Amino acid sequence: MHVTVVGYLTTAGLAIEIGDGVATVLAGWSPDATAWLTDVLPKSGPDEHWRRDSAMVRGHDHGWRRV
Repeated sequence: MHVTVVGYLTTAGLAIEIGDGVATVLAGWSPDATAWLTDVLPKSGPDEHWRRDSAMVRGHDHGWRRV
């Protein structure tokens, strides 16, 4: 992934809508930065499935439960 100087300057500090009322920001990048996404990590254990119940949001867990 590469962030050009122009791309950085036009998006830094802006909320970028990605759909369904969800947005993201360009954070942790520098102008003209490149990241190579080539590492493949081995599986460290069995899969886990999580679900967020917004009706149960409280405390530090924010409604997340393992299912």
